[in-house]
Amino acid sequence: QHPKEVIRIIEESRTFGVGTITEESIKRCKIDFKSSREAKQDFIKYLNTILNLNPKSVGEKLPDDGFYIYAE
Repeated sequence: QHPKEVIRIIEESRTFGVGTITEESIKRCKIDFKSSREAKQDFIKYLNTILNLNPKSVGEKLPDDGFYIYAE
């Protein structure tokens, strides 16, 4: 929704060089924002996949609820 703001943040973080990201490239990325609460179940699914592939990489168990931070 705000590609110019995204470009500014990316350039400030020095993830990519200044001028290498365009508004069109941001639109084609199809990135959707989710709040931390909305994304939690997807993240747990991801961690379960990692846990099944390499348990040691995530401490051999899923984190408890204290691991998650919710922005208000």
